[in-house]
Amino acid sequence: MYSSFKIFKSALSKDEIQSLQSLTLPMYSSDELLERGVLKDFDKGRVKSRSELILPQVDNPHLIDLAILELSFWDRIITCLKFSYDVSNLSWFASHMLLKKARSYSDIDWHQDIAYWTNVTDTNFLSVLIPTSSTDKNNGCLCYFEQKQSTRLNHINVANAYRSLKIDKIVDEKSVVACPTNVGDIIVHNPLSIHKSFSNKSNEDRNIFAVIFKIEG
Repeated sequence: MYSSFKIFKSALSKDEIQSLQSLTLPMYSSDELLERGVLKDFDKGRVKSRSELILPQVDNPHLIDLAILELSFWDRIITCLKFSYDVSNLSWFASHMLLKKARSYSDIDWHQDIAYWTNVTDTNFLSVLIPTSSTDKNNGCLCYFEQKQSTRLNHINVANAYRSLKIDKIVDEKSVVACPTNVGDIIVHNPLSIHKSFSNKSNEDRNIFAVIFKIEG
């Protein structure tokens, strides 16, 4: 399994950053977006992008939109993944916006992404996180447990506004790394990486665009 996480500094161009920041990404499920008439040419679980059929595998609150799919396959993003992780064949799995409202005093507890994918047992995925604004400990930056994980851990439900999960074990804080970012940076982690995010104590929303790729072959 790949390392816990990697960060690529200044990975995106100024034009790409402007395109990213211009997107409005509400947290609606695909069914809700269909009902609202937001999605076009969407065949319940199939989106055609760049002449390829993209097949979402899970039912979750990820945003599925043609413009987002195109953004997900930007050359700079794919280059980071292929060069650093030695993968040559990637397919789109899901995408969404990780939104933390201003003055929202609630951490996201330690978890593995795969815990949210109830019907998935394969771990050959990579999550790409792209902040649309700078992040730090004050506004909810990500934090990682450095040690590599090779197993799916047990999680329990957390009663908070995000309906989140947390691992049912104590994390050794001595092995933890905070990961502040600037706009244009990219973070990549695998679905077994243990991570969390701090609460947003600032007066501005904190947004991070997330796209998940399946490693094929």
